[in-house]
Formats: sequence, C-alpha cells, structure tokens
Amino acid sequence: LPNVLYFLISLWPSAKFWLLYIINQSVLTIEEKQIELIRLRDINQATLDYYILLHKKYPTPGYDPTEHFKSLKPLVDQHFEKGRLTILRQLLRDFTEIFQEGGGFEYMKYIKEKTGYEVDVLRSLQQRIEKILAKGKITTDNQYRDIMSLWNNLPEADQLDEAKTEMLNQLLVQYEVRKEKNPE
Repeated sequence: LPNVLYFLISLWPSAKFWLLYIINQSVLTIEEKQIELIRLRDINQATLDYYILLHKKYPTPGYDPTEHFKSLKPLVDQHFEKGRLTILRQLLRDFTEIFQEGGGFEYMKYIKEKTGYEVDVLRSLQQRIEKILAKGKITTDNQYRDIMSLWNNLPEADQLDEAKTEMLNQLLVQYEVRKEKNPE
C-alpha cells in the first residue's frame, strides 16, 4: 500500500479493517483466477467458433468473416497466457453483445454443449443494469450501450416498472449531455 494509505489508516484505525475488507472482496485467489481464466478462454474460443458456424449457416454474399474470427483466436490465447482476466471479460462482453438483442438462446445452448459452461447473456445484462441503477449514474460507454440494448431490443424493457423506466431515461439524458460537453 502507498504511504498515503498507511498515513490515513493511522489517523482512522477502523479504516484499516474496511480497506482490507474491500481488497479481500475484490481479489481472486490464484486458483480462482486460473479457473476464471480457463473458463473465459474456453467460452471466448467457442464463441468465435459459433460465429464461424453462423457464417457458414447464413453466408453473406461477398463477405467472409471466417478469417477475421480465426485471427482472433490467437489473441484470446495470448491474453489467457498473460493472465489478462479483465481483457478476456471485455472480449466476451464484446463478442456476446449481439446475442443480447435476440435473446441468444441458440448461442447459450451451443456454449453449454461445447464447453460445459453456462452463459446467460441476458442475466448478466440485467445485473449490469441493476448496478447502474443502484449507482444512479452512467459512467462508461459500455454502461450506456447496455441500457440502450435493453431499451431497444429486449422484451424485458416492457416489464420495467415506471420508476426504473424514468430513472433510466434520466440517466441516459444526463450521460448524453455530459458526452456532448466532453466528447472523447
């Protein structure tokens, strides 16, 4: 811990307890991290295989993304070998975003059959939406896209209560205003 934290802890002894509690809650053990790395590698690789399979099943004339998807497989392996859990999570999120629109039931079934892991793209989206609502603020483009995905494409959006609907509307407007003032 940096010297500043030690200083703050000395001023407020109970801060040490809470700091250690927070650190322990968010840190995986080496074994847990390795298990999660393997799971994410396997799911990401199977997802790329699923994209290739989809293209074969529903080809687009004049466009063949197969080589592109095959080129991403070594990238997944590279991030796995280097232990980059966050990047593997982001890749999975990026790869599965499209499946949220249609429910992703065939995709989820394919992943379960190929890897043995269950993936529920809708549940994770709904959990992320609940976290955004609890925080009361959209802070990233990913969070914005999550709300827009729920809003525009999922039948679950119709089942939201009026208070959540209003809050999501307000959060979207606030985020858009902030983005207009500070475009990246």
